[in-house]
This record gives sequence, structure tokens and C-alpha cells, in this order.
Amino acid sequence: MSPRQDFLPLTHGRQTFGCSNCGTHYIVFPPSTEYISTMLEPCPRVDYQKSFYDCIKCKHRNMFYWHKRHREDRLLLSV
Repeated sequence: MSPRQDFLPLTHGRQTFGCSNCGTHYIVFPPSTEYISTMLEPCPRVDYQKSFYDCIKCKHRNMFYWHKRHREDRLLLSV
């Protein structure tokens, strides 16, 4: 294993966000391959995973939610 491999995420699908306090950009990766998108509000189906990111510039705690893809979402995308 190369020295940098221990820093690589185990999942794909990175998302870029800005701190809600100072705007500093940061990159997050899903906790597992089940989760495909992020939102600032929880999913009504309650199958989300809450995550936090502490901004490295201002130390503000940013909260977001990872959502799974639902069958209805796939149907809407195919129309």
C-alpha cells in the first residue's frame, strides 16, 4: 500500500460544499455506496444518514444529510 492510500475514501461520489458560515469549500464522500446525494434537510422517508463537517477555517459545524436513491426517484428521472 502506498503512503497516500490510507487517506483515500472507500466510496465514490464526492460532493463539494461551502461552509454555511464563511463559504470555505470542502469535499465530502458518502458513508457507503447506498447513499448517493446530499441535502441540507433530512429525507422524509427517514432513511438518511446525518453527517457533520467542522470547517477548518472558522470551526463552524456544518450539518448535512446523505440520501439513498428511491425507486420513485428513478421513475421520475426516466420520464
